[in-house]
Amino acid sequence: MGAVKLETKSQGRGNHQWDFVSLNSLEVIDVLIRFRSRFDETYLAKQLYQSSPMVTNGIPDFVEIVTCMYVDLDNYIKNAKLYRIERYIVKKLMLGYSIQDITQMLNIWVMKKYTERNITNVFKNTCKKILHEYKYNYD
Repeated sequence: MGAVKLETKSQGRGNHQWDFVSLNSLEVIDVLIRFRSRFDETYLAKQLYQSSPMVTNGIPDFVEIVTCMYVDLDNYIKNAKLYRIERYIVKKLMLGYSIQDITQMLNIWVMKKYTERNITNVFKNTCKKILHEYKYNYD
């Protein structure tokens, strides 16, 4: 006997590769944060117009699997013990800014001389903290 999986319209056709994504590695967390603006097409609209991640305010249907992955990631980011600058870097990366852009913004905002290498190292440490939070909750 075979099994049939029901696929609804909101799940999006051809997105089954998301079934195999897990937050248990630094690389996955890094990629999900850096490319959120591409993977989660409704992220910007949700940030500007709604407080609920499940509401898209008339934007095309959200992809349920991707949205659920990012809801989990957002919870881990929220619960991780991150410094203000780490939260700032994660937020800007999720909005689609590059490390170079963030470095320039931070140098103006903090009036300190950051390099792209500094920001990259801070981001790597931030991903480690998020992974630690994931493992803590998983256990």
